[in-house]
Amino acid sequence: MKNGEITKTITVHYKNPFPQSDCNLERGGLCLNAEYRDWFRNYVPKGSTLVDSKGSQVKITTSEDLGKTVFEGFLTVRPKGIGTLTLTYKLPFKLKSGSPLPVLIQKQPGTNLNIYNNIVNGRTLETFPLETDKEVKLKI
Repeated sequence: MKNGEITKTITVHYKNPFPQSDCNLERGGLCLNAEYRDWFRNYVPKGSTLVDSKGSQVKITTSEDLGKTVFEGFLTVRPKGIGTLTLTYKLPFKLKSGSPLPVLIQKQPGTNLNIYNNIVNGRTLETFPLETDKEVKLKI
C-alpha cells in the first residue's frame, strides 16, 4: 500500500486432471474429457482499473455489470494440465494506514465448496471452503 492506494492480485488455478478421451466416434469413442475452455468474468469494486494480467488467451476487456467493474477473458486447459489466471488491479479508493481492507467474496451459483486462501504479503491468513458469500476484513 503506497499513499493509501491499494493494488490487489487475484490468482485462480484451473485443473483438468483427467487424460484425453478417445473422441473418435467411428471407433465408438466418447469424448468425455478434452481441452477445457472457459470464458471467465471477475467482478471487482466499481471503478477498479486493471494493471496487469496473465493467463488469458484473448485481450481482457473491462466493463460494468451489477454495480461492479468486470474483467473478462478466455482460457483453455489441456487434459492433465493446469492453467493459471492472474489479474492485478488497483482499487478505486484509498485506505487509511492501519484500517482493515473490506473484501467481499461472492459464491458463484452452481459451484460447490471451492477452496479459497486469503494471502496477504505472502502469508496465508485463512483457508476455507466457500459455501456462501463471505465478507472479511483483512489487516494489511
